[in-house]
Amino acid sequence: RNKSQYPVSADGQVGFYKARSHQLVPVERCLLQKPPADAAADALRRYIETYRVPGYDEKTRRGLLRHLYIRTNQAGQSLICVLVNGKKLPHEPELVSLLRQAVPETVGVVLGVNTQPTGAILGGEYRTLWGEDVLTDRLCGLTFRLSVPSFYQVNHDMAEVLYRTALDFAGLTGTETVLDLYCGAGTITQVMARRAGRVIGAEIVPAAIEDARENARRNGIGNVEFFCGDASAVAADFAARGLR
Repeated sequence: RNKSQYPVSADGQVGFYKARSHQLVPVERCLLQKPPADAAADALRRYIETYRVPGYDEKTRRGLLRHLYIRTNQAGQSLICVLVNGKKLPHEPELVSLLRQAVPETVGVVLGVNTQPTGAILGGEYRTLWGEDVLTDRLCGLTFRLSVPSFYQVNHDMAEVLYRTALDFAGLTGTETVLDLYCGAGTITQVMARRAGRVIGAEIVPAAIEDARENARRNGIGNVEFFCGDASAVAADFAARGLR
């Protein structure tokens, strides 16, 4: 996995939820993910212990720390986001220092605001604490900028197999219009664009659409368009306008 998301319990434990529950199980090592994820989780534990920062309580809706998010690219660089029930954390510079020491190849540390009483991990507001607010990765010979909310396949190597297999099955001749619903950062959109006449991507997350458009620009792909909105509504609109 190139992305990991750790919930934080009310008593400050960092780990994963037990199957089919919200009962947190402390986890120090996970073999399914890249080493920077474990290191970042260890750093967050030290921050919690040192500065007595409260974890989020789902029942009372109090506490600050909700989740730790980290994504690591093929070059070993990581983007880290700490999700909180508020606008800021105490000792933010110290948190950044701990994370950077634990994960030296970090390109940026972002604070994510999520004050909604839901099980959703990500919120709609982000503030950069240090460095960059995006991570860049290479996939299928293309370059992709990825912000925190943007969807990206968690297994890089299998994503390449998946996309190339889909491209082969599609049997494109260069004249077709392809509709990519739930396109995220525009990865499969741009892979398909190599053989299609035109590819349209639809995604409800604004940051992902911004990434997708920038990625197309960086990759020099001009036969793609991206629309921000509910994918089913976008598809219905195109159908009503006679797109086939």
